[in-house]
Amino acid sequence: LEAHESALNRVRAVSDRLGQPVAVLGDLSGPKIRLGEIAGDAAASGGSHGESGGEGAMAIEPGESLVIQREEIVGRAGRASTNYERFVDDVRIGDRVLIDDGALRFIAEEKTEDEVVCRCLVGGEIVSHKGVNLPDTPLNLDPLTEHDRRCAKWAAERGLSWVALSFVRQPEDLKALRQLVGPGPSLVAKIEKPEAVQQIDGIIEKADAVMIARGDLGVEMEVARVPVIQKDVIRRCNRAGRPVIVATQMLQSMIDDPHPTRAEVSDVANAIFDGADAVMLSGETAVGHYPDLAVRAMHRVAEETENYLLALKPPAERQMPRLAMREQDAALARGAWQMGHHMDVKLMVIWSQGGNMARIFSKLRPGVPMVALSGDTGAVRRMSMFFGIHPYCINVPQSIMDLTPELEQVLLSRRWAEEGDLILVVGGTRLGEPGRSNAVLLHRIGGY
Repeated sequence: LEAHESALNRVRAVSDRLGQPVAVLGDLSGPKIRLGEIAGDAAASGGSHGESGGEGAMAIEPGESLVIQREEIVGRAGRASTNYERFVDDVRIGDRVLIDDGALRFIAEEKTEDEVVCRCLVGGEIVSHKGVNLPDTPLNLDPLTEHDRRCAKWAAERGLSWVALSFVRQPEDLKALRQLVGPGPSLVAKIEKPEAVQQIDGIIEKADAVMIARGDLGVEMEVARVPVIQKDVIRRCNRAGRPVIVATQMLQSMIDDPHPTRAEVSDVANAIFDGADAVMLSGETAVGHYPDLAVRAMHRVAEETENYLLALKPPAERQMPRLAMREQDAALARGAWQMGHHMDVKLMVIWSQGGNMARIFSKLRPGVPMVALSGDTGAVRRMSMFFGIHPYCINVPQSIMDLTPELEQVLLSRRWAEEGDLILVVGGTRLGEPGRSNAVLLHRIGGY
C-alpha cells in the first residue's frame, strides 16, 4: 500500500499541474488460488529431465503425476500445495487443473482425504506462487479476501474513482464490496469466470461499470468463445447504459518489443468499434520494458479509430442508440439528443453533479464533443472514463441560466468552442444536487 500511495500522489500531482482530471482504478486481487513455494531442484520430480531453469521451479512432463496436498509444504518431487485450504475438498475426479494461465494442464485422476493426484496433459516448469485455475470445479470462495478488504478501505479513504472486484461470480458479490467502501468509489465488476457470463445481466445491473478481463476468462472458458463474449458483453453494457472496459493482452508483444503487432492494433481498434468506453493495458505497463510506448501506441490507435467513426456518419445522419433506461435523466438525454441533431449544434454541455447524466450522454454517442461539468472533484475524475466526455470542475451556480457567463469563458479558454458556435446545455433549476437535471438550453457563444 505504501507503493500505491506513492504512485497515487504522483498521479494526483501531475493531474493538478496539467488541469487534466484522471480517474484512478484500484484493482483488487480477489480470491486467486496460487501454488505454494516450490523448491529449486526439479530432478527429484520423477522424470529424467534434469535440473529446472532456476531456483523455485519444478519441471514436469506429460503423463507424470502432480500430487496437490492439503498440508502446506515446499513443493518438490512431484508434490505441491496451494493457498486454498478447500482445494482437496472441492476438486472432483475428472476436473481440469490449470497452472500459470493454462500453460500447464492437468486432470484430477485420484483423490484421498488429504490429496488430489493430477495427471499432466501439457507440461513445463511449475514455479512458486503461480496461479491455479479450476474451470470445472464449483468453488466455495468469499469474493473478498482479508487483503482485499484492507485495500478496499484504503481506496475509499483516499478517494479512488473506481474499485474493481476480481472473479465476480454473481450480482450479490458486489454487495459486500459496496458495504465496505460506502458511497464513494464506483464499482467495476471484472468478468473472468463462467459463472459471471451466465449471470451477466444481473451483474451489469448491480455494477457501476464492467471490465472484460480476457486473461483469466480465456483460461476458465474455451478461448474461441472469448471474442463472442466480449462483443456480447459490450452490447449489453451499452444498452444498459454502463461503461465497459476491455482489458488484458491488448498489446501483449510490447512487454518485450517497442512495436505492437498488426493483430494487436486491430484488437484495440475492434474493441472501440464495438463500443467499449475504455481499453486497458496490463502487463505492458506493469512489467513491460516499454510502458510509455505502449500507452502512446494505444492512444494513436484509439485516436485513429474514433476519427474514422466520426467521419463515417455525420451527426445529422446518426440514429439514436437504444438504451434500456426509463428514468427521468435518460428521457431528458434522449430529448436533448434529438434537439441537438435537429439544430446542428457544435457542442453539448452537460451539468452532471454526480456523473449520471454524463454517463447516459456518453452512451448516446451524439457524434459531437461533450463537456461534462460538476462541482464535485470526485465526480469529475470518475467521468474521465466515460467515452467522449471532457469533464471539468466548476463552481456550482444557482441555475442553468446563471451558468452561461462562466461557461463561455471556460469553453473559449480551453478551445472547446469558438465565437458564434451554437451549443446545447443540459442542466436544471438546482444544479448542485444530483438527479435535478430538468432543462435544456440552446445558447450561441458570444450571444449573437
